[in-house]
Amino acid sequence: MESDKKLSKKELLIKKKQEIDEELKKIEAQENAKAKKLDLQRKFIIGEATLAYVSKNPEFAKLLREALKELVTKPRDLEVIADLINDSSKQPAIEGVTDLTSDSSATEKTTVEGNPT
Repeated sequence: MESDKKLSKKELLIKKKQEIDEELKKIEAQENAKAKKLDLQRKFIIGEATLAYVSKNPEFAKLLREALKELVTKPRDLEVIADLINDSSKQPAIEGVTDLTSDSSATEKTTVEGNPT
């Protein structure tokens, strides 16, 4: 009879452990989603600030173009930023960029230091 109680207690503990493990997985998934969202927001803000600064500083624009040429390697990414890295004229193409988010579905634009992008 005592072995039946122990088995039942063991089964109860296993069930509780599984429930706790499931709850931990949910919490971890929420934390990961939150961290990913924050990371994307930071990247967007940094990108917007960088593009705003590029329009004010041609030397920085040149450095950014060089960095992009070196670091961006995926063909699809290169297509997206081709106008930023092509050196078809003496004037950096990157300086003329005012809106990389031009999309017919985009309704809201972010501003950096009061400059709409």
